[in-house]
Amino acid sequence: MKIAITGATGIPREELAVRAASAGLNVMSTVSRHTSVLVANDAASGSAKARRALAEGVPVLDERTFLALLEDVRPGTPHDQPTPPPPAGPPTPIAAPPAAPPAAPRRRATGPVAGRRVLVLGGTHPDASAARARVVELGERRR
Repeated sequence: MKIAITGATGIPREELAVRAASAGLNVMSTVSRHTSVLVANDAASGSAKARRALAEGVPVLDERTFLALLEDVRPGTPHDQPTPPPPAGPPTPIAAPPAAPPAAPRRRATGPVAGRRVLVLGGTHPDASAARARVVELGERRR
């Protein structure tokens, strides 16, 4: 989660940034559409960050609210440390995927879908392939 801080703060800004980073948050120096929260005691300050947050629809929290919410954030992996490797153990056997049914011979479409691409999204490849073949088949029958 990316946050930015702007304006005067009761706690030194560096300390706020350290607390946020310790909780696993990514402290940024600018606001963008990827920013999750802008911490500002005066949301109407007119600072460049506050204007950008307003333009991008980024929520603005005051320092007190941010610190209260920060207490509920569970620490994550700091960005400057690599993710530890998974524990070593016996390899988990991977089941082979089920065999695909034999492909039906391709036919040239002559109906309303002739010369058009038919795209089926979702499902397994064999299911999508069968659905596509059925759509093409139904298109041929609707003359």
